[in-house]
Amino acid sequence: MIFSAALIMAGTFGSMAVAGVSSLMEIGISVIIGLLLYFAVFLGFFVPACTAVFGWAHYWPFVHDRKLSAAARRARGLEPEA
Repeated sequence: MIFSAALIMAGTFGSMAVAGVSSLMEIGISVIIGLLLYFAVFLGFFVPACTAVFGWAHYWPFVHDRKLSAAARRARGLEPEA
């Protein structure tokens, strides 16, 4: 979904790059460069790195109780302390 939105945005602002007005060309080209950096750096490196650092916490709103660690189950009162 993010990829398709960025693709539409690149196409829209890319049409500015071929316009005859220099300020529109600058805006269009700078947005396209920004989107390329977003794809190359943010989606390529930052998101997987955050997933590796946070582990299961990265999926926090969607984690089911069966996937919680023993410490998290004890903290929620779902498992008696040993």
